[in-house]
Amino acid sequence: MIAAITTVSVIIIIFLLIIALFFKYKLQVKIWLYGHNILRCCIREYELDENKTFDAFISYAHQEADFVNHILLPQLEQCEPPFRVCTHERNWLAGAYIPEQIIESVEQSRRTIIVLSQHFIESEWARMEFRTAHHCSLNEGRARIIMIKYGEIINSELLDKELKAYLDMNTYLDWQDARFWDKLRYAMPHKVGTKRNTDMLEVNGRLYIMGQVEMNRLRGENA
Repeated sequence: MIAAITTVSVIIIIFLLIIALFFKYKLQVKIWLYGHNILRCCIREYELDENKTFDAFISYAHQEADFVNHILLPQLEQCEPPFRVCTHERNWLAGAYIPEQIIESVEQSRRTIIVLSQHFIESEWARMEFRTAHHCSLNEGRARIIMIKYGEIINSELLDKELKAYLDMNTYLDWQDARFWDKLRYAMPHKVGTKRNTDMLEVNGRLYIMGQVEMNRLRGENA
């Protein structure tokens, strides 16, 4: 009798521990299940992204700033419902460590929009942004990248092997397509609600991406 009670008690304790761990690491568990194609019917994308600050991070070469700031951003931020977009010009801290800000921008965004141009494939930082987004997408087993072809790619020999392989295996949007805006909005996350991430720095209503170095420095100053 004592052995039976002990066995049942141990089973109950293990069951309660599993439940407690699930609720503590619920998001990580859902991402793992989704990435391994397990119980996908029970997991919705917005549940995995509810803690992300931005709907999209736009990665582009500085030569395409006019296209991004005056055409792409207004269409995304002034549509209904509006999307919250991150760019390095507006949301990065001046002087902060660039690789960290790239990682944070990708991880805090539901999508990464790549403005693929000749200038993009010639930019070391732009290619790093693509690799970061691509690795994040592969790790989670999810389609997070929206590729926009902007202008002609004159020298395709400069394409990284990783970027070339991605283009060979995935479709992309063409800026010249008559249905470009409809396709872009469809590829964006379907908004359910947004939450602000606590690791964002807000100054005069603008959110700034914070790398771990800056977070540690600010915590040290406030300690």
